[in-house]
Amino acid sequence: MFDIVTFGSATRDIFVRSKDLKVISSPEFLTGKAIAVEAGGKVYIEELIFATGGGGTNCAATFALQGLKVAYVGLIGNDEGGLEVFRELNALGVSCGFMKTTDQAPTPYAIILSLPSKERSILVYEGASHLLTENDIPWDKLKEARWFYISSLAGQSAKTFEPIINFAAANKIKVAVNPGQDQLTKDSEIFKKLLSKIDILLVN
Repeated sequence: MFDIVTFGSATRDIFVRSKDLKVISSPEFLTGKAIAVEAGGKVYIEELIFATGGGGTNCAATFALQGLKVAYVGLIGNDEGGLEVFRELNALGVSCGFMKTTDQAPTPYAIILSLPSKERSILVYEGASHLLTENDIPWDKLKEARWFYISSLAGQSAKTFEPIINFAAANKIKVAVNPGQDQLTKDSEIFKKLLSKIDILLVN
């Protein structure tokens, strides 16, 4: 029996820190400002860090570090990035038996551009995690879980949100949800309908 099973993205994060990145102000941007580099120039990087990220895997790692028995359900690419995700989760004690690989898309990546002033922007490459379908979820092996934690589900994987919630309700599994844009905008009516089946709602 698992204390908690997490659902959501599994990514490789690349943290890039450079004092040569500049903040410019312009009404063209939603926030009124942007991180910029000189066109045609060369930017030197002071710090470059590779790590595993993603809503589903980050939370799986956090729960495992608290001593809980945790499994992650999701898709990674059949590539080096996916292998690194597997290695890091496995080393932290997260059960990776429900994590599948696919040749349809690479493992997702996020490039985090950071300035010394703490300003940052994130470049996101979606990828394998967003291709998860109901057929990729080992339903029979999840019935004894105590909790499900569902992070943002985007793209094709957003269609699994309702089935996961309904499965949890049918099997008396408690549910914590940190919804993403698809749940709050594209599928907002479905989300509202499922609210009564959610035990903990996290909105950041």
